[in-house]
Amino acid sequence: MADKYEETWRALAAAQVAVYTVDVTGLSGSTNTASGNFDARRQAAGIRPGSRMSVGPAMNIPYDKGAQKQATMRAVADATGGIPCVNTTDLEKCFAQTVDD
Repeated sequence: MADKYEETWRALAAAQVAVYTVDVTGLSGSTNTASGNFDARRQAAGIRPGSRMSVGPAMNIPYDKGAQKQATMRAVADATGGIPCVNTTDLEKCFAQTVDD
């Protein structure tokens, strides 16, 4: 999949298109944030917040979809010269920054 991302970024750069990504996940007032997902999964697995995970034969490493989504959004924006707008509810500031750029 990395090849497809690279191919897309090169095409966007060649066309001089910058991508400004916006994550509106937290705008609904939900507490379902990337770090909240991670903590909830650790708690469900019986791991205390802040404790180190021990490696065992049945270790289940939690996948944090929210953090992965934001990392992808940051990578796309960075690769194309855009600016990512994540972890904020101030969309007006994000859009103003986009217009200024």
